[in-house]
Amino acid sequence: SYSPERIEKIENGRTQIQPEDALLLAEYYRTPSLRNYYCVNECPIGQVHALRTESKELAQIAVETLNAVNKLSSSRDRLLEIVEDGEVQADEYADFAEIKATLDRIALSVSNLQLWVDEQIATGKLEHPKL
Repeated sequence: SYSPERIEKIENGRTQIQPEDALLLAEYYRTPSLRNYYCVNECPIGQVHALRTESKELAQIAVETLNAVNKLSSSRDRLLEIVEDGEVQADEYADFAEIKATLDRIALSVSNLQLWVDEQIATGKLEHPKL
């Protein structure tokens, strides 16, 4: 539980936000995107490795995901050729970079879908899955 004074200090930048603050504030405000914002803007590891997720409509996420999966599907044989020897040769690099970019788009789509699910749960539109 946070005092209004603590929240005000965090919101106005008078105190350094900590990871646990980001988690609790995201829950308090029912805004899961605050977690990602913290990771990509405040956390040194997240600034390098976290995906910058976006709040999007489910249909847009699905279309982006399926387009990337279809592109990867058509590149499958080329990927197998490239990785067969365990190395990426100079003449394979351009194709490999394009395939990696497609994989990155799929990873971002998955991350956007997770954010969508988290937003639906936070606003009560979906129930949290029972594990």
